[in-house]
Amino acid sequence: MSAWSLLRALRLRTLARTLTAVRGPQRLQRLSLALVGLVVFGGVLAITTATFGALREVPDGPAIAEAAIAGSLTVAVFVELFFGLTTAVYTLYLSHDLPLLATMPIRERTVFAYKYWETLAANATLYGVLWAPFLLGYGFATRAGAAYYPLLALTSVLVLMIPTGLSILLIMPVMRLVPAGRAKEIIAVLWTLIGIGVWATFQMLTRPGRESMLNGEYRAVLDAPVFRVPPGRWGADALLGAAVGDWSRMLGGLLPLVSLALALYAVALAIVPWAYTAGWVRAGESGRRVRGAGWTRLLFRWLPADLRAVVIKDLTAFPRDLRQLAGMAGVAAVGIVITVLNGPAAESTSAPAFSFLLPYVTVGGIGGLSASQAANLAIGGEGRAYWLLAAAPIRTWRLLLAKWIVAFFLGISAVTLALLVISLRGFSATGLVVGLGAGVLTTALIATYAIGISASFPRFDWDNPRYAVSTLGGLILG
Repeated sequence: MSAWSLLRALRLRTLARTLTAVRGPQRLQRLSLALVGLVVFGGVLAITTATFGALREVPDGPAIAEAAIAGSLTVAVFVELFFGLTTAVYTLYLSHDLPLLATMPIRERTVFAYKYWETLAANATLYGVLWAPFLLGYGFATRAGAAYYPLLALTSVLVLMIPTGLSILLIMPVMRLVPAGRAKEIIAVLWTLIGIGVWATFQMLTRPGRESMLNGEYRAVLDAPVFRVPPGRWGADALLGAAVGDWSRMLGGLLPLVSLALALYAVALAIVPWAYTAGWVRAGESGRRVRGAGWTRLLFRWLPADLRAVVIKDLTAFPRDLRQLAGMAGVAAVGIVITVLNGPAAESTSAPAFSFLLPYVTVGGIGGLSASQAANLAIGGEGRAYWLLAAAPIRTWRLLLAKWIVAFFLGISAVTLALLVISLRGFSATGLVVGLGAGVLTTALIATYAIGISASFPRFDWDNPRYAVSTLGGLILG
């Protein structure tokens, strides 16, 4: 038996035992999840079959159907990259069998090829529930030729190979920089950052189409970039060519899609095994020097000694909490994207005064709301360190004041950065002042309320302080 056959048999046997060993509520939960997946699959298949069938009677129906297929495949690549990074964390970073497989007399390239296809198979679940019935519905509605269905399977695999290869390559720097013990935080941060990136990219690709629809130019929607960019356009050409027997169109779309998928696969299998076996990706496990606090001492030297000590402690520890950083940056980033893509230009002189200042007010307010999450450092996030603070020679109101200073400082920092970013689109001194004022007011008020609620209704998780009640939970409780 070859090494590849052994790994495949091992994976199938492990999967079978995992499914059959489940008992009680977990088994019912998995059966319910499978039933929901089947219902979604059937619903998407029925709706798309009826929709594509109706489009055959519309003058622009075939063009709309082609654009829908190309756009759906482009969206699939972005969404699968989003989920693929999370999957790669589990199949590579938190994998229980990878250290064992690395010690076996099997080539490293074979081991990581196995992990690659394991990641792809996990990503295929979502694709199979949402995109496969969509494309099958087109084939059923248009009575596509027999070549359509095997090519659909091949195209689906190629489309999945692109985000899988990218996700495995992108997870390598994360494995180098951050120890595996913080992998849970990594997943949360990846979901936040990549989700914002995917959403922002999709907004840019669909903006021309949305503007055309608002102007009544429905035919111009088909010229939106989301319907024309590869690899979605390549996959659509391959499928549509196979559906009608246009072999030149099929090959014109299939060949570049195959080339891109295989190129990413080859690059991944060339870089990832070397990075892992050379120890490059495991550097995060060795530990690093504790971040210095020199800049905080210089910045807050004007504070009394007791307040300064608490502020420096929190600001030094805060960058290590990746979920706090991602949560703060997430909402502010969304506000920046909305303003830059859809807000009125700062240099516009014809817009009303309020509309002229609206981008700055929006980002200032959203940035302040996002940055106020730093108030979660108040009580619950301290964990066992709370007893150290409780025994320290500092009065309670001064301790809460120090916490407020930390939350306010981080909030204003985020607001200022957001305002500088949108100023690149068109600077306005008045808008900058108004936005900063909105951010200062929002951050000050919400940070005050959040710290007050956290102190009034403290909830601790002594072993895992990062899982303590969040600021949002405290606000709801209040």
